[in-house]
Amino acid sequence: MKEGWIKLYRKALKSTVFEDPLLWKVWCWCLMKASHTEQTIILNNRNVHLKPGQFVFGRRSAAVELLMSPSTVERKIKVLNVNRKLNRYPNHQFTLIEVVNWQKYQESRTAERTAERTQNEHIQECKYKGLEGFLRPSLADKDLEKCNCPRCRADLEFRKRRQRAGIRIPLE
Repeated sequence: MKEGWIKLYRKALKSTVFEDPLLWKVWCWCLMKASHTEQTIILNNRNVHLKPGQFVFGRRSAAVELLMSPSTVERKIKVLNVNRKLNRYPNHQFTLIEVVNWQKYQESRTAERTAERTQNEHIQECKYKGLEGFLRPSLADKDLEKCNCPRCRADLEFRKRRQRAGIRIPLE
């Protein structure tokens, strides 16, 4: 749970959660704390099975991580629960929190397809894609700076490193 990334959708800018800075902070914290895979953890000598989108919540430890008072954290979690962003499953030792619609919004296969599609789109959009040859020497640096495809960025970075090292690049 300490590595990786989460998705945030731009439509969140229009949500009521975004309007309250502390609520937004707690919401993002919940997304980052949620497990992305099924796993079993040991808590108080007891196995706790977590599904994707779930995490164990304690208001005191959350308050330390969020730099807030425990009562503020608890209030914000309750607001997220009332707004159907989270489900809470309390017991006498801890509370299990579940992010509603986790699979729908955080599914990794979709993200991998999107990243792959985006990279391919950049390559297709590159107006210099037909040029061949090492570093495409007929292109000036300013032309490469205009293009945002991975190949042009890599060529430009390589040229800059060579120039810093004092190696001249002849243009045809």
